[in-house]
Amino acid sequence: DKATLAIMAEHIDDPISEDLRRLHSKFIALVESIQELNTINRDLIEFSIRSVKGSVAFLKRRFFHGETYSSSGVVNEEIEGLSRLSSRV
Repeated sequence: DKATLAIMAEHIDDPISEDLRRLHSKFIALVESIQELNTINRDLIEFSIRSVKGSVAFLKRRFFHGETYSSSGVVNEEIEGLSRLSSRV
């Protein structure tokens, strides 16, 4: 059996049992709040990932006409040119 605050409060006399019941209620509310924040954070992270993927896809369509690497593993000339350009700056 689990020894929860609520179960312990049943076996202890007041005023300590009342304190345990209050703590139990506060912990339940705290856990629910944390779960809600975790859900919000998960949704935010998933949205951010979708946004970044969308931005990358847009930039690839806009600036690159091919893949980063050719089927033989050679770096695409457009990307290689950008790399040379950025090294001069």
